[in-house]
Amino acid sequence: LDKAYVNNGGDIAFHLAPGHELRAGIFLAALDGMVRLTADRPVRGIATSGWGGRSFSLGIADSVTVLAARGGGGQLWVSNADGSSDVLLDPTFTWSGSGTWTPDGTSLLVAGSRGGTIGLWRIAPDGTGATLVIPGEAYGPSFSPDGSRFVYSFVPAGADDDVRADLWIANADGTGRHRLTTGGFDVGADWTPDGTRITYRHRRQPPLD
Repeated sequence: LDKAYVNNGGDIAFHLAPGHELRAGIFLAALDGMVRLTADRPVRGIATSGWGGRSFSLGIADSVTVLAARGGGGQLWVSNADGSSDVLLDPTFTWSGSGTWTPDGTSLLVAGSRGGTIGLWRIAPDGTGATLVIPGEAYGPSFSPDGSRFVYSFVPAGADDDVRADLWIANADGTGRHRLTTGGFDVGADWTPDGTRITYRHRRQPPLD
């Protein structure tokens, strides 16, 4: 087998034999960049995170694109829009599937784990200053237009992350957290342009037997 890939609608795992390559386009409104991956590079997965988090962008990486050593959770990299100048942000950080740039472009707010601690982490574009902002199983952050707050999904301790996720809101530094929804599976939160409302996807929790 020389080359194979599987795309689940947002994340791609692939195999390359020596001498083969895979090219992946990064789209916003049009083809904005191209990543050329060869068999000798330590990358075997591409993960995209849109504004909805957890790849609800269906393959359109309008927020963060991560090149990983395998399909699934991986390391966090930043590159130019043309795929050049790849920078590994933090080799000790394991990205878990969602994240976004802060509105001012000075840092990333990403879901993952570092040193065994999971949560939403703020990381500078050069990989320095990793700071835990929200502890626990939080993902899908989305900043308000003015950058003062962000909304995110949070799985309560002991809950099934495929069934339960509440929406929470916090100040940009993680303080002032409070819950917006409870009891369902609420994901893909985003703000209206004027910052007065939040849209999200809701799925009711199935009734207990």
